[in-house]
Formats: sequence, structure tokens, C-alpha cells
Amino acid sequence: MSRRQALTAGAGGVVIVAVVAGLGRHPASVGASLAFHAAFVLLIALAVPRPRSHFYSALTAMLVLGFWTKFLVRLLADYEYLEPVGSFDGSPAAWDRALVTVAAGILGVVTCRLVHLGWARSRPWAAGRLPEATRPRAFDAWRPWIWTATGVAAAALYGWNAYAAVYITGVTPRVVLPFPLNAAIAWWYVLGLPLWLATLIGWELAARSTGIIGARFLVLVMAEAVVNAASLLSRASFVLRLAPYLLAGTRRQTRRPVRLGLPPVVVLLLLAAGFGASLVPVTLLRVQIYSAVNRPPPDVPTNAAAPVPGPRPAAPPGLTPPGQSQGQPAAGGGPSAAPSPAAPAPSPLTATRLRFAAIEVGRLVFDRWTGMEGVLAVTAVPDRSAALFGSALRENPALGERALYQRVARAPYPVRPDFTFLTLAGAIAVLAFSGSSLVVWLGMAVLAAVCLACESFCRRYTGNEIVCAVLGVGAAFAVAQATFPRLLGVFLIELWVTVGCLAWLHARLAPAVTERP
Repeated sequence: MSRRQALTAGAGGVVIVAVVAGLGRHPASVGASLAFHAAFVLLIALAVPRPRSHFYSALTAMLVLGFWTKFLVRLLADYEYLEPVGSFDGSPAAWDRALVTVAAGILGVVTCRLVHLGWARSRPWAAGRLPEATRPRAFDAWRPWIWTATGVAAAALYGWNAYAAVYITGVTPRVVLPFPLNAAIAWWYVLGLPLWLATLIGWELAARSTGIIGARFLVLVMAEAVVNAASLLSRASFVLRLAPYLLAGTRRQTRRPVRLGLPPVVVLLLLAAGFGASLVPVTLLRVQIYSAVNRPPPDVPTNAAAPVPGPRPAAPPGLTPPGQSQGQPAAGGGPSAAPSPAAPAPSPLTATRLRFAAIEVGRLVFDRWTGMEGVLAVTAVPDRSAALFGSALRENPALGERALYQRVARAPYPVRPDFTFLTLAGAIAVLAFSGSSLVVWLGMAVLAAVCLACESFCRRYTGNEIVCAVLGVGAAFAVAQATFPRLLGVFLIELWVTVGCLAWLHARLAPAVTERP
């Protein structure tokens, strides 16, 4: 038995033990539990067949971490969920509603993937059987200037973010530009720059007639990921930036498939060092900046009676409003969130603050992925209906702490002029406001179809597998943590527009290599 087979068998054994143990002692009925587990088994199994989809692979990982892993871990170790779950009471009926809703959403993604497999296998370009990536002829002549301009633009915009806080997790923007400018700059931070870097690296590989991503390009992407994480105060940023370069090598039907030209051990060491380097500034800055969040300023009402905040600029398109982050749990017993240590008051760096930071970092593995808590909170609402779902679809993100899901989940944050903290729902939870499993199934299938179509369009008209991987990971993250449907719609529009512009560059700027399947 190979090492990979041994690891797979071991992981499968742990899952089976957890599932069997849970069927006997978990409040949910056997039917709801089996539907929940079977849906995730199908979801994971369909990530393996070729042609593979980077979006589907990334979404599978995020849904598994946000739902199934959280659920399985709590079957083996009894502790409460981190995020607030509103009025969820933990009764058998409440668990059945929640598990059936999750299963419906997962099966919607599975249905779309089955259709995608049947469609893609009949089209060579969708299946990945392309000759080689192409590049514009102008890139050969202007290569140094293009890279220089990219570096200057990146440095300038990251500097602007440090000053204006256009998008810093948890911090209300200090400078609000007109909507198109703020939205474009936020898009650059979130997905615009990664897509552009992937495009340039793809052109470089095409110019060298190779698919091997060397150490120089990998270190470049890692350096940008560290800067992005520190600028946005995002602990997940490094992972989201680097994951596409690992995923890009999973499709090997091309003549020169993309792969990392370094031994696996070296890649792992580099990624571990880069991730550690990103966590240090992010953790220290978050502790320093957020240290007073749990101390509401005088005369500022708490979330329950707070006035609607003033207008805020549109979010990093489709992700979250500026400053939104996953909420800390409310203290208290019952099935609500487990108490989180209160952030210490502003003071010099102390052992207490370092302990707080270490606990927050440790929760990244299981607890900080959006998913299960959102469905628990929404399915506990007794008057879920088409009207309530319509209100959720139309909701203005500027409501902030007074938004529908924040009230449903009973997010504990006070309204502050300098911070905006929200707990996140996820697409399945938002769809669950309808009270219909059919709507949840259809909604997730449609979202998956839109993103899979965008990835296929990108592959057909750019031939750049790295760009497709960056697109897939970014879209999967947006769907997994979506809380405001309007923002998710803006995100998808901007994604399609960006991919269309990249396709135009390949089609109109005199490609230096012209080969067709």
C-alpha cells in the first residue's frame, strides 16, 4: 500500500468511526444524519474524476471544512460552535432541519458537477486537451515595463490601503472614494492583482515554452501574499493566494502541464515559512488594532438597539462589507457559540495578548471556516418564507450590524464608528431563509453553474491554467462566505468582466503563438 493510500484509508477510518459513534448519540435522526454524510461523500468523490475543476475542488474543500469537518470533530470532542447560532436549541427537530438543509445545498453543487462532467468531456478545450498557453506578441517587447508598472501599481495601492483603510478586516474605511473607484481598488486587493500576476506568469511560461513554475515565480507570489495578508489583516489570505498554484498542476492533459519545478519537501518548507511570515504581522496587528473592540465607547448603543449605520462603500465586491469579519462568539451556555477570550485592553505586548493571539491562530484549522453556524441560526427561525428570502436578497449591506442575518444569529457586537464586525452566514444559510430545501438545492446549483461556466470560459479563451485556478479559488471563497446576496452578485459580475478583459488581451493583441485544439 502506498503512502497516499494509507493516509486515505486512515482518514476514511476516522470518519467512519465518527459517523457510527454519532448515529447513536447525536440528537438528529438517522435519516437526516445519513443524508448529510452521504451528500459530502458524493461531493468529495466527484472532485476526483477528470476533467477536474479548480472551482469545484476549492469549493469542496471549503464546504467540507465549514460543515462536515466541524460536525465530525464535535462528534468526537464535545465542545460548542465558535460563531453565534441565534435561537438554535439543539433539539432533534432543529438538528434534522439543519442537516437536511445542508444536504440539499451540497447536493445542488453535486448535481451541477455531474452536468459539468458530462458537458466537459465532449469538448477538448473544456477537458483541458489544449496544445500550449499563448501570449500576446506585445508582451515580448514590453516585458520589463509591464512588470515594473505592475510592481509600482501594487506598491502604490497597498500604500493607499494603509492610509485610507479601503479594505482592512474589521476596520471602517477612513477615506471613501466614489463607488467605482472604491470598488475597483477593493477588487484589486481581493482578486484583481492575483489574476493579473497569474496572467503574467502564464505569459512568462509560454515565452519559455515550459509549464514549470520555478522558485522565482513562487517566491514572488508568496511575497505578494504576505504583503496582502498584512495589508488586509487577513489570516486566510496567504492560503487563498498560494492554493491556486498547487491546484493548477492537477490538470495534466495539456502538452506542457503546469507544475511546480521544486521537490515537494522544498515546496512544503517554503509554504510553511511563508504562512508563518504572514501570520506574524497579521496576528500582531490584529491584536493591537482590535484590542478595544469589546469595550464599547461611551453612549454607543449595542447591536440590539443600534441605529442604522451611515452609508458605507460597496464591499470587496461580493465578499463582505469593508471591515466585515467573522464574529467572536457570544458568551453564555446552551447551543450558542462557545465563549471566546475577550481581547485585552490596549497595552504593551504581554503574555496575555500573546495567548489570545495563539488561541485565535489555533482556531483557523476547524472553527474559522464559514458554514455550519449560519445554517443552525437560520433554520431556527420559525417564519422562514419566500418573503423573508426576498428581503435577504434585497438587503442593503450598509445596514452592517443591523442586517437580517446579524439579528437572526444574535451577533454580540456593539456599533462603533471605527470598527465593523459581522458574523458570516454562507450561501447555504442565506438560501435557507426561504424555508424550502428545493430553493437551497436550486440556488447552490445555479451559483456553481455560474462559476463553473466562468472557469470554462477562461480556459477556452485564455488557455492559462493558473488564471483558471486563481479564479476558481476566489469564486469558491466568495460563495462559501457570502452573507449579502447583492455583494455576491457584484462579485460575479466583476469576475466575468475581468475574465472577459483577459480573454480580449489574448484574442486582440496579436498572439505570439497561434495553435488550436
